[in-house]
This record gives sequence, structure tokens and C-alpha cells, in this order.
Amino acid sequence: MTARLPRALAAVLTAGGCTLLVAGGGKAPETPLDAICRVFDAGRGLGLALVLPLRATAAERAAAELVRETLAAASGLPATRFPVLPAGWLAPAVALRIGGPLPGATEPAPPPPRDNGVGYAVDVRGIRLGAERPELLVAAASWFLERETGVRWFHPGPLGREVPRRARLSVAPGVRAYRPDFVHRDIGVEPTPAELAWRTANRLEARFEHGHNLTTIFRPEDFRRRPELAPERRGWKHFPAPGEDNWQPDLRHPAVVEHAAAVAIRTFDREPGRLSFSLSVNDTVRYDDSAGTLAAVAPLRHFRGRPDYSRLVFGFTNAVARRVAERHPDRWLPAYAYYWCENAPDFPLERNVVPFLTADRSQWSHPEFEREDRDLIERWCRAGAAFVGVYDYFYGRPFLVPRPTLDAVARSIPFHHRAGVRAFFAEAHPNWALDGPKAWLAAQLLWEPTRDPAALLDLYFREYWREAAAPMRAFFAEADRVWQAQPGPPFWLRHYRDDDQTGIFPPAARAVLAEQLRAAAALATTPRVRARVAFTAAGFAVSEAFARVGETRGAVSRLAVPGADPVRLAAAWREAKEAEARFRVAYARIRSEQPLALAAQDLTPYLRTETDGRVARVLAATPEGRALLAGGAGLSPARDAVTAAEVLRLSAEGREVLRDAGWEQVSVARPVSSPAVIEWTAPDNPWGGLGEPWETRRVAFTRAPDGRRVLRLAGCIRDDLTQWVPAVAGEVFEATAEVRARVSPGTSVHLLLRFMDERGRFLDPGRVDRVPAGAGEQALRLSLIGRAPAGARWVGMAVRALNQVNDDFAEFTGASLRRLPAPSTGSGQAPSTGSGQAPSTGSGQAPRP
Repeated sequence: MTARLPRALAAVLTAGGCTLLVAGGGKAPETPLDAICRVFDAGRGLGLALVLPLRATAAERAAAELVRETLAAASGLPATRFPVLPAGWLAPAVALRIGGPLPGATEPAPPPPRDNGVGYAVDVRGIRLGAERPELLVAAASWFLERETGVRWFHPGPLGREVPRRARLSVAPGVRAYRPDFVHRDIGVEPTPAELAWRTANRLEARFEHGHNLTTIFRPEDFRRRPELAPERRGWKHFPAPGEDNWQPDLRHPAVVEHAAAVAIRTFDREPGRLSFSLSVNDTVRYDDSAGTLAAVAPLRHFRGRPDYSRLVFGFTNAVARRVAERHPDRWLPAYAYYWCENAPDFPLERNVVPFLTADRSQWSHPEFEREDRDLIERWCRAGAAFVGVYDYFYGRPFLVPRPTLDAVARSIPFHHRAGVRAFFAEAHPNWALDGPKAWLAAQLLWEPTRDPAALLDLYFREYWREAAAPMRAFFAEADRVWQAQPGPPFWLRHYRDDDQTGIFPPAARAVLAEQLRAAAALATTPRVRARVAFTAAGFAVSEAFARVGETRGAVSRLAVPGADPVRLAAAWREAKEAEARFRVAYARIRSEQPLALAAQDLTPYLRTETDGRVARVLAATPEGRALLAGGAGLSPARDAVTAAEVLRLSAEGREVLRDAGWEQVSVARPVSSPAVIEWTAPDNPWGGLGEPWETRRVAFTRAPDGRRVLRLAGCIRDDLTQWVPAVAGEVFEATAEVRARVSPGTSVHLLLRFMDERGRFLDPGRVDRVPAGAGEQALRLSLIGRAPAGARWVGMAVRALNQVNDDFAEFTGASLRRLPAPSTGSGQAPSTGSGQAPSTGSGQAPRP
């Protein structure tokens, strides 16, 4: 959209167009105003002064610095040729002035959040950058520089900036102004100076406050003062503790509406300049489960596999919005259409509600999901809200493999714009070495959504990769193809924080990518392109090291079965440990040497899967294996230095500590088809069964042919059966369970062991032994061995299934938790706690490991 311009300036712009006059390498004709439009002449050593208001703001100073450093890079002149001076009688007559209103505008700026116009004017006094809001002046400078010098900020840091060099730069007279249609354009980068500078240079800006916010609106003291606000849980009022966010209030209660509206109104009263206030629900499926709420969502519908609570959630949001609008009609209430409320409700939205539609649109690789998502977005855009936002997931962290998803970005953002979406946010935490142009492409399309994504990608490969463009284009195209070709149905954030993501890129796919990187390195002739190829290669080297962890661990898992060759098993075990050590070193090195290549993250979720217990148990079964185990062979049976002697003693001296180890007294006491049923065992049972309501969720106990009880989980998004028992620091525990399962890629069926202190705080990330993903049914005896750390008061074991799809299932039996007493306890028994129960989370159940 072009701002309305004064008639005289419009005539000049029409005559002169937006021509960029460049001399050097081909002389272009000069305009009559060339002398006053000249920005620099490198051959003559001439630059242009930058003039700021006498009391310059931080935004004005930042804009001047961006202009100065870019013009110096484009001209090759020292930055001193572009001095930053205060306005006044000493300022030069011809200069680049920064500050003031939008050039050429003849009408007031539109009301927030549409007041996003930026522009610049060229006349007899030189150049002036202006904007509809003072804080937009860096965006105005960025837009001016991008148009007139061709600078691109492809990724953070000096390596990601591309500034074409030229001998001379002049700008034709006229006014250029632009107001983007997306009023909220944001990508969640890391809060480092380099990444925040990249975000600013690419004109990303958050106008709406959004985020899970009910814990701010409803505080523990509010629930104590007004119990009617508190949610009901299994027939009792639940009063959240400070810091607890695993709850939603009773959203249908008039007092809850009145309280939320009052908090929002007070906030706007107190902060007159505030534009918005988030009404987004907490990040949990723990909704009020009173009879009234269950009646409000009946008959139960599902959307994308989850219970559909959109009518309940947005009925609450609408009611609050109506009250707020009575006092503050020009303020906005963002609210996530998230998880149980992704579906568009079947009633109109209030205009001051800003729904943010959350989805992992990398799933657009599945045509059925893309069709459904497009239809959903269009329904939301017809619902009556003045602004509709989308919320995507562009990770980056927590992935350690390439996830460029360029095809999804290129198709989804232009569609959002055509559908009527005007706000955009994506979680990203980019792995800049592996993500390629994803974030830059998104930023360009958010600023100007009618641009051709293919042309933007051509520009990226041509200008960033230069002589290595062909193999690097092939590298990212192949990574995108492999990502899209993953088997299975569409699934939200498949492989999120999952070590099984190593399987996305098998050896053959990685070999293709590695060959493309080698080809790019061979073609790179300039230091800058060689450095860029090395940057991506360094990131991919970590992916390779991570993949070796998964492959060697998988090899051990397949070998660690009764009757295995001890020598071969021990060698595979050693290789897996060495692969893990190399991966740690590779990740630490890249974070030290090239921190932008991969986002900082905790590696624990990717390394807590272990086969150590199974390996130790198989080796302990034969004399040759026991000799290898006792000799160490460079191995440790567990990460916390459990000795070989202790492993061997566990078989003879370990004592069962589980209550009802055979599951004879446990049952599915509540119907798991109900959205109110998270815990499905009786509150007084030593076993705690709980999970997430899901359309295909099936939990049942059956009998094996030998008479043992079997827990069967199928179609579950997350379900487990857990028991906590007392522990003493130094004691060694072995958890085991037999399992028969069918496991798809991205599905996890596993055994888990974890420790807590007396206050119920986890002392370790837990250790996991999981069934490898693969075709067909598998039968394994899972095993975990661990020593209770200092401060331990409780040890918990669980059997669990996550993200089951298609015909996945898991059947567990033979659960056991055996304890080898620490030498100091003498009696072989842990001190009694009296109750025999772990600390409660407030739900009536022990916490999940």
C-alpha cells in the first residue's frame, strides 16, 4: 500500500520513478538533481552526512548506525565519510535526515495497529527517512537500504549480511512509502544481540501481546478469596499453588468472566499506551471437569484428534471481550486457538478478539492436512475478528537435523495473506547453519506477501551462495524433500525433542547431502563463500555425529537380547559410548566456534535413552560376559558408576520394592474416552495411570496366556502407568518390564526410571530404555539400572507410550523394580515414610517421572 503523497512530489516520483542510478561497471544517466541526490562517490571519497534531531531517540540513533555501517560497506569508504550530526545551524544543507512523520502523507496515520508505514523522500535538501511511529525508523532505514543499495540480511552476523559494492550511489527524487498488510510480523529468534539485530533489520515487529496468560490473570490468592473461580478436579475444588500452571479455571462461570475482564480493564487503565492484553489459556489440557463444564462441551466432538473445546474457550473470550470493549473499544485481546481449541467456533467472534491459529505447517507436505488447514484458516477469517493471526513452528531448536521446510513457508504465508490473516508469529530458535533461508524468506514474505517466493529463493542462492549456488540449492532441496517424505500420517511436531529424529536422515540421505557440501566447497573460490559453506558443513557435521549416536544405539538395542555373543555386544556397546562422546564434543565445538550455526540447547533429552541395563543383564548371564563386565572393557554399566559387582549382585540380592508388581489390583477405573479423564486409576491405588485425552485412546488390562496381567496401550498420544517408592541415596535400582509392541517412527514406547527428593523435585532427567522404531511387532525385556543420587527420597518407574499412530500398540507385562541396598543401610530396607506414597501433585496422583 502506498501512502497518499503531495501532488508535486507525486509528479516528480511519476516522472523519475524509483530508478536507482549507479555508476561504475556501466554508467547510468544522471538526473538533473544528481548533485543533491548523491549518497556517495567512492572514487572522489565523498559520502553524505546523517542528521539526527537534537534530542535523538534510541530508534533514531539505531537507524543512523544501520545506515552508516551499510553505506560504508557498500562504498568501501570509512564510516567517517558518513558522519552523524545533530540538527541545527551547523548541520549541512544537503544530508540524509532521520526522523519525523511519514514522508508524503497528507492524512493522519491509521489507528494502531495499522500505523506501520515507512518511507523516504528525496528533494533539494537531500533524503529524509520517516515513519508513522518513531519506533519504526530502523525499519524505514532498513527498507531504504534494501531498495537503494541491495543489502540483504540473510542471517545474523557479518557472514549473513550481503552488501553489493559500488563506486557511486545516487537516488532519484521523489517519495517512496510503504505500509505492510501484516501488522504483526514476528519470528522467535534467540535473544542474542546478533539475532535481535537481524530481526530488526528484516523489519520484524510484534504489535500484539500474546502468550499463555491465565496464570497472570488468576493468581493463587484470587482463588483463595473467591473459591468459585477455582477449577473442579474429580469432584473437588483445585486451588493452584504459586508457580503452578497445570490448570484452567471454570471458563463458563460468570465470576471467571467478570474477574478476567476486570484485570484486563485495570491493566489498560493503568497503561494508556498499551495496545493489547493476552487472554490465551494456559498450556495444559487440565480443564475444569465439573458437571457443568462437561455438559457445556457435550456432545463431545474431536478436532485433529483432540477434544474440541473451542465453544467453551471462545465463549469465555467473547464474554470478556464484550466487557472490555465497553471501556476500551480500541484495545485488542489476543487468544490462542491452540490444542483443544484449534477449531473455529460455530458463532461469531467479537471484533476485538485476535485469535492466533496454532499449527505445525510443515505438515502441509500432507495434502489432506493442507486442505484442512486452509479451510480452517478461512473459517477463522470469516468469524468476525478484525485481526486474525497465525502461529507456526519454524524450529530450529529442539531439532539437531536439517528442517528447512522451505516449501511450506513459501506456500503458507502468501495463502495466509490472501485469506485475510494480518498477524504472524513463528517459534523458531533457528539453527542457522541447517535452516538455510527459511527465516529470511518468511521475513520477506511477511513484509511483502505478494512477492514470488521462487524469485526470492533465486535471489538468496544467487547472492548468498554465488559460485556455490547450484550444489547448495540442491542441498536444501534434498533436505526439504527428505523431511517431507517421512512416513506416517500428519502429526503435530513429530520428533520434537526426540532422539529418534536421527532416523529422518538415514545414511543414504546423509551421503547425498554430504556430497553436495563437498561439491559446494570445491566450487567456492572466494573467502566469503568458502566461509559460508564451512558454516553449513559445521552444522551438518553435528547432525552426522548425532545420527551416529542413534545408529550405534540402535545396533546395541538389536544385539542386547538373551543369547547374544558377549564379545560382539560389548564391542557394539563401546562403539555407541564413543559415538555419544564424539557427538558431545562436536556440539560443544560448534557452540564455541560458531554459536550461530546451532541454537543453544540441553542435550539431555537426546541422550537419556540408554541400553546399558539390558546390555549389563545380557552380559551377566554368561561366564564370558561376566568376565567382560567385571573387567570393565572400557565400559560403565550405567551413567552413575554402578559397578559390575553391583550389577551381578542385583540378580541374586535385589529385592522387589513395587506394591502389586503383577498389576492384580489395578484397573482402568474411569472411562478414558472422556475428556475429563486424565487419571484413569483409582486415587488410592499404588499405581498411577494417567495420560492425555485423545480420540483414538485405548487403555485396557488383559491376561497373557501364562495368566499374567497385561497393560495394552493403543492409539495413545501420551499414557503411562507409574509407581513411586521410597529410596535412599546410594542404593542401586533395576527397573524392568517386558513389552510387545509395534512402533512407528516418531512413536515412543519405553520404560522410565527417575528419582525425586523429599519435596517432590526431580533430581535427574530420568533414563529411558525404548523399543526401536521399525516395521512389524517386536518383543523386548526393557531394563534400566541406576543409583539413587544424593538427596534422593523417592524412585519412580513407569511404562509409557507416546504419539501412537496407525496400528501402533504396546503391551506391557512383568513390571519389576528391584533394589540393592546401599552398604550403609545394613538392613536392606529403606526407611519407611509412613504413607508409602510419593508427594502428590495436587491431582491426587504421584507426579510423572
